[in-house]
Amino acid sequence: MGAGVAYCTVWYQERIQIYKKNIDACNRILLSADEAISELISLKHNYHGKLSNNPFQRATAIPYIVFSSKPISVNLPDISFIVPQMGNSNNSIYKWSQIPRIRNMFNNYNFLIDAWNKRNEIYHPILEKIRRNTQTEKSPESNDRSRLITNDDVYEVIDISEFARLIDLTETVIKLTDIIIAELNDFLINFPDMIDKMIITKRKKHHASIFRFINENNKREEIIKHSLEVDFTILSNLLEEPVDSIKNRYNAGYE
Repeated sequence: MGAGVAYCTVWYQERIQIYKKNIDACNRILLSADEAISELISLKHNYHGKLSNNPFQRATAIPYIVFSSKPISVNLPDISFIVPQMGNSNNSIYKWSQIPRIRNMFNNYNFLIDAWNKRNEIYHPILEKIRRNTQTEKSPESNDRSRLITNDDVYEVIDISEFARLIDLTETVIKLTDIIIAELNDFLINFPDMIDKMIITKRKKHHASIFRFINENNKREEIIKHSLEVDFTILSNLLEEPVDSIKNRYNAGYE
């Protein structure tokens, strides 16, 4: 009998350690997701509410943005326990139990940060030429980019293919920023609920619980909403690409 009690005690302690390890792994992923969404919201603050549907205006309304974000690396094998087991009727398949979806979310975030950096690289040379030509008093670092740049402004000093590249990259970062913010926000809300359902409740008293991120900031709720959509007819003519093709490219497989 003593041996049986000892075995049960060891087994129980091992289960508690596994539980702690799983919770810690999930919390690390959640902290990475919170870091990512905070960075994207910070970027979006620079142009939120300043965009029209005109692609020329949108390309100039977003300034050069100084930021120092680094790619986020997460150790997904640490949360392999979330994958539903075949034949386990008690383990419902939730969308955030799909590790490829979590991996794609972080990969697309890293791609997006790289795209923002590339936009910064091509922004200054183009805008400096246009601003000089239009004799505006605002510097390239000005926060006000609401002035509507006309086609004539561009054609006079910039090769249209060069400006089209800026517009295309601008629309890419606008759309993907909205998509990834929404994806990260959904993850931060629903992933903890899913983990709670997967973990036996009575073990929670032995270790810290899964992190939860409560958003009570109305301004943050507003900025999470998608930006005004570009006029795809104008954009299609500029890029010489069908509207459906452009939309599919910007949606990055999410819609």
